Order: sequence, then structure tokens, then C-alpha cells
Amino acid sequence: MTELVIASNRGPAPARGGRGPSARSDGGAGGLLTGLTRALRGGTGTWVSLREGTGPADAGRPSAAARRPGHDEEELPGSSILLDRVAVVPHEFDAYYNRVSNGVLWPIQLGLFDPIHGPSFDTTFRRAWATYRTVNRRVAMACIDRVEAGGQVLVHDYHLALVPAMVRAARADVGIAHFTHCPWADPAHFAMLPDAIAGELLDGMLGSDLLGFYAPRWAWDFVRTCRDAGYSVSPEEGVVRARDGRRVLVRAYPLGVEPQELRGEAACGEVLRHRRALQELANGRRLIVRVERMDPAKNLLRGLDAFESFLRQYRWARGRV
Repeated sequence: MTELVIASNRGPAPARGGRGPSARSDGGAGGLLTGLTRALRGGTGTWVSLREGTGPADAGRPSAAARRPGHDEEELPGSSILLDRVAVVPHEFDAYYNRVSNGVLWPIQLGLFDPIHGPSFDTTFRRAWATYRTVNRRVAMACIDRVEAGGQVLVHDYHLALVPAMVRAARADVGIAHFTHCPWADPAHFAMLPDAIAGELLDGMLGSDLLGFYAPRWAWDFVRTCRDAGYSVSPEEGVVRARDGRRVLVRAYPLGVEPQELRGEAACGEVLRHRRALQELANGRRLIVRVERMDPAKNLLRGLDAFESFLRQYRWARGRV
């Protein structure tokens, strides 16, 4: 058992032979993994994540034994962090991750759905939601068994929104926090969810003692969402009252960069070669540079439309930018 337990959908390194959330094509890249891995250098604790595998459909409550059915365990290189990967069979992963987490929750968080023609919450979705709940419970069970008395559990992102309340129900002795790594939905968008599912999500997150977001506006949007859902809130204090009367703090924690590491990368030979190539391409013109992933939330097409509008409005920039 350890004092600190971290839970996230994807772990910091691909599982051996796996194909699931910890073995995507980026090999474990991303803001969540990059930030956490840096923060944990030299630390101790357990990191619980998922792997898509062939384990039992429901591994049940895992034992505290060093080797448990449905789990892979190894240490994070360069630290004393134990990686505990919980098995999720392919059909479960598809429902939990593709159908619910990334198919509905993520687009709602980013305001991608048309408010008039939102997502479908048919019988198929409700079955997927039951699987989402099951996967969250499996992760919560791993956290419950791993954290020592008086320890801390730090849960990450919308994939595991139900975990905090599940942990609190069994381990009221531990501190629990949840951090959301994307914008929180505008209350009008969150209201697209059926009341029962919206309530379960909020109650799940409010099982925490502390809720974190990257930006004050997103923290405020969460407080507004809770207020609209009937919770008692203190906006000036950033506090929401959970159903059991606890004060849950809602805070913003921006994630910065590692200056020394970034400066080192900027001075390396590969970067300098790209810089020279970019300067040749610009040929004396000013540059507007965008760096982003090719997914809808990054607004690639809107960025190009904005550049077109810029050129239409400022004729002097044509041929100079």
C-alpha cells in the first residue's frame, strides 16, 4: 500500500503486448502524462491505469496480493512509482472509452455538439453508460486497495469522473482530488445530458475534497453547472456543497512548461535545422505559426478561416505574411 495513488485512463508507458488506452500511437504522449511523469520524478506511489486485454469481464474486487488477476504491475522507470494496469476487455473498452468518454462526454465538454441536435441517449448508450460505471468501479477498487490509511488519491479526467465518490464510499479516511484536463462544459451544453447521468457525474466528481481545472473560467463553469443542478454553492469561495454536506473546493491550477528542458530542446541541432528551413520558406515575410493535433477540438479549419478573414480585412498583409 502507498500514501499516494494516481488514477488515469492511460498510463505513462505502453503495456506489454497491449493495444488499449496505454498503447496508442503516441506511445504515451500528451499533457496529462507529460506533466504527471515530470512531477513524479524521484517520487513514490502507485499509478493505476487501464489496459485493453483479455482478462475477465469483471475482475471483481482485486486482492492486495502483489500479483492480482486482471492486473499488470511494473515500476515507472526512474522512480519508485508502481504501475498498476487494470484489464478491460475490448467490448468494455469500446463502450467506456469510444461510446461514452470520447463519443459524448468529451464533445460536450468542448461544446462541439449542436445544442438543438445533440447526442443520442438511446438504449445502446445507456448500456454503454453501465459499462462506463463498471470500468470506473474497477479503477476505484484498485485505488481503494492500494492507498494506505490517511493517504491521497488523485483521479484524472472525464474518463474516471465516478471514481472519487466510489473511493469515498469505502475509504472516507483518505484525501481525494479530481483534475479535469480539458475545458469544463458551459452549463447549457452539460444540460444536454439526461438528468440521471448528469447527476451521477456531478455526484461522482463531488466525492472529492478538491476539484482542479486549468483555467479560472472552467472552474467557474463547473460551479455554475452545480448551481443549476441544485447544489448549494459559494461562488466567491469556489466551494460546492456535496450531497452529504461536505465542502468541495473548486480551484484553477494552470500547467506550465519546464523552462530549462524547453530551452535545451530549442538549442538542439534538429530544431536549428527546422528553424533555418522555416526562415527560408518565409523569405522575409512575417510568420503566423500554428502547432496542433489533427482533431476537431483543435479547430484547424476555423484557424484557416480566421487567416482568410485576416487577409481580407488587412490587404497590406497579402504577400507579406
